[in-house]
Amino acid sequence: MGKGQITGEIEDGQYNVKNLYYTGNKDKIIEALTDRIEKTQDKIDGATSEKEANLFKLQKASLQKRKDNLDAIPEDLEIEKIWCADLTEEMAGFVGIIEVFEQDETKYNIFPGSVEDFKETYLATVQQLLENKMASLETQYDALKEYIEA
Repeated sequence: MGKGQITGEIEDGQYNVKNLYYTGNKDKIIEALTDRIEKTQDKIDGATSEKEANLFKLQKASLQKRKDNLDAIPEDLEIEKIWCADLTEEMAGFVGIIEVFEQDETKYNIFPGSVEDFKETYLATVQQLLENKMASLETQYDALKEYIEA
């Protein structure tokens, strides 16, 4: 989920929206990732076993993917003809943007306008997504640790 600003209403719950990406720390994060990628390559070169090298290669690929994703974030993105999920009309200002990734295409919807406590609902949803992701990462970490120690 992201944040957008309505730039125009079309009709029947359809809008033009400027997708607002926070890019304040983007350059610092890319610089840090570049450094970590280089250090991970050194670990690959110094690996004492194929298993260890493969683990570092996986880590490097993950870091590179994160860096590539950050590089691809546009400064501004105007989305034309985007529907509000519940077809709310006469919306203005800032709205939540739902990003649906399908293969090589991203589709968008506006977070339901009828939600009165948007900020609380949005933050609760983000919190739940983060908790689910952390649980998934912990499971992956445990599996990798078990594999390495085997």
